[in-house]
Amino acid sequence: PVPEPPLKGWKGISNVRDTVLAFNDAMARNDLAEARRIVEQGLVSHGEQNLSISRLQAYLLLHEGKAEEARRIYRNIVARMENDLEANLNLALLDARMGAMSAATERLERMRALHPDNARVRQALERLSNVP
Repeated sequence: PVPEPPLKGWKGISNVRDTVLAFNDAMARNDLAEARRIVEQGLVSHGEQNLSISRLQAYLLLHEGKAEEARRIYRNIVARMENDLEANLNLALLDARMGAMSAATERLERMRALHPDNARVRQALERLSNVP
């Protein structure tokens, strides 16, 4: 079954770029219902194997408090694309929340080696080093 179209201004998003933009807009407005429908439609339109749509889905699950579901999707992304920055940053965050600080640090150090100038990686490492 095809999900209902999202609430506001849905015109049938036909490409991934526009799906991401619509999702970001919904999240900026904190409209989780619309964001959920955009993700569902993206999964139907672009498939579950589309990494961009998978990232959106995992990000939304994190915002909905569904950490284990988000972790599963991020792990699937990393299994397909080992050095995916978004997935690795969020897996490090989830590891840290669970108290697995060494796993989080190791993951972030690997991302820093790949992205030495990335501010988000640097900030995540700084925050992790300040955790008692």
